[in-house]
Amino acid sequence: MGGKVSQLVAARRPAGLAGLVLVAPAPPQPPATVTEEYRQGLSHAYDSPATVRHALDHVLTATPLPAAVRAAVVRDSLAAGAEARQEWPLHGIAQDITRAVRDIEVPVTVLAAQHDAVEPPHVLRECLLPHIPHATLTTVPAVGHLLPAEAPGAVATALEDFLTLLRHRPRRKTLVLPCRAAARSPATWSSVHQ
Repeated sequence: MGGKVSQLVAARRPAGLAGLVLVAPAPPQPPATVTEEYRQGLSHAYDSPATVRHALDHVLTATPLPAAVRAAVVRDSLAAGAEARQEWPLHGIAQDITRAVRDIEVPVTVLAAQHDAVEPPHVLRECLLPHIPHATLTTVPAVGHLLPAEAPGAVATALEDFLTLLRHRPRRKTLVLPCRAAARSPATWSSVHQ
């Protein structure tokens, strides 16, 4: 859910955005597996503590979570209102945002999980990479969809590596047009490094 939202935000090219890290994201093109039946079943994954625990054990993770992390995931999964919990599975997951993501211009790295049953690496290769062709994909071994909970060290290392890449990337010279000044005169335009 957050990965798809992040893609949409990055496609708007907000000022100051230098790069985008997507962690086990939903791809911009919904895979063929996102059927009406799948969406209906998914819409009940967050109905109760028992259904969240079931999703954790059978869908979201490939390794056992520490008890405190598991309890936090269950609590947080149920914290949103019913409408919010229904919006993603019934509508958001099926939205095709491929047109929008073509506007992403910053470097993008995608972290996939080897045993992710929700967004497997092959789905990201097929339904994300063709639409964000400059994105790179890294697969974290032996974990499932909840990468930050299952492999926080691997996620931190990937973030550090990506930040290092961004720091060493040649900067582009970009023309910045202040809204009011641009209407008056090109003499008020300024060149800055981004």
